[in-house]
Amino acid sequence: MNFEKLLAAFDMGICADQLQREALFDLALLFVEIDGVETPEELDFVSQWVDNSQWNSHMSKSDYRDQAIDKCKAAIQDKDVETFIKSRAMQLSNSPIKAQAIKLLEEIVLVDGELAEDEAKALSFLKNYLQ
Repeated sequence: MNFEKLLAAFDMGICADQLQREALFDLALLFVEIDGVETPEELDFVSQWVDNSQWNSHMSKSDYRDQAIDKCKAAIQDKDVETFIKSRAMQLSNSPIKAQAIKLLEEIVLVDGELAEDEAKALSFLKNYLQ
C-alpha cells in the first residue's frame, strides 16, 4: 500500500511538473519559430527562461530543445500549428500554469518588437483553448 502511494505521489509530482515544463518549452519554441524568423532577442529570452527552469529528465535540455525545434518546424511546415498547440496545451493542468504559459508566450512574441500575423493568430487560438 505504501509503495502505491509513493508511485502515485511520484507520478503526480515530478513527472507531471516535467511534462508541463516540456509543454511550455515546446510552446515557447513554437512561438519563436512561427513567424519564420528566429531573432537573437527571442532566442536569448527563451534560453534565459529555459536555463532558469528546473529540468528532471533523462534527456538534457539541449537535446530536448533540438528535438522540439524539429517538431515545431514540422508543425509549421505542415500547417498543423493548432493541433500542435492543442497537444501541448493539454499538458497544462492548472490555472496558474496556464496563466504562466500565456504570459510567457506574450513576452516571447513581443520581445522582437513586432507581432506577426501568425504569432497573433496562434496566441489567440491558445488563449481561447486554455479558457
